Amino acid sequence: MSKKPQRAKAAKSRKDAFETIRNRISDHQLLPGSKLREQEMAAEFGLSRSHVREIFTALEQRGLIVRVPNRGAMVSYLDAAQAINLYHVREALEALAARLAATAAPKGAWDDLLKRFSPAIESKLRKGDYEDYEAILRDLNRRIIRHSNNPILADMLDRIHDRTQVMARRVVVLQGRAELGFDLHRKLTKALAAGEAETAANLKSKIIATARDSIDRYRDFIF
Repeated sequence: MSKKPQRAKAAKSRKDAFETIRNRISDHQLLPGSKLREQEMAAEFGLSRSHVREIFTALEQRGLIVRVPNRGAMVSYLDAAQAINLYHVREALEALAARLAATAAPKGAWDDLLKRFSPAIESKLRKGDYEDYEAILRDLNRRIIRHSNNPILADMLDRIHDRTQVMARRVVVLQGRAELGFDLHRKLTKALAAGEAETAANLKSKIIATARDSIDRYRDFIF
């Protein structure tokens, strides 16, 4: 095998390892304070320790881990004040993404999502079943970012979502939050479909602002 395919295979292995560890952290499979050991990660993913150190550097740059002298790499802890600050940034950036997506998305880009905001989903929410609703929100947010056509904005939001993903799931289950979120997201999708940029931006801002208020109010439950 030539060196070029070998390098490509090694790069893919590093990327796969990075994504796997990243997802474990953002999903809280690896809890804050968990120690990440180079030797164990190298053995699990079939990488050299120098490659694992490169992955740790990338995770550290995203704020997902910290490296402490004489203690090694550990999963970062996000406190309430940091979370609220992140949501302030999210509010501005996601409103911008919605504004851009409303005007840049092709015709019909949101039609299937509008149908998914159905009475059946509302009924599930009232019963405490959030799985389908969360799937719709993930799809909606991915499309907003994609149709915003702004790679820099997409990268910034991607980094923030890594650190706030678990909190978002905890906010959904708070009393009354799912019903409010469902109504706001349905209105947002309608505004996007109609190409109403300012309305979409304002609704996205309200969604994030009310979530931030819930984090502040119920911080003892969330953290």
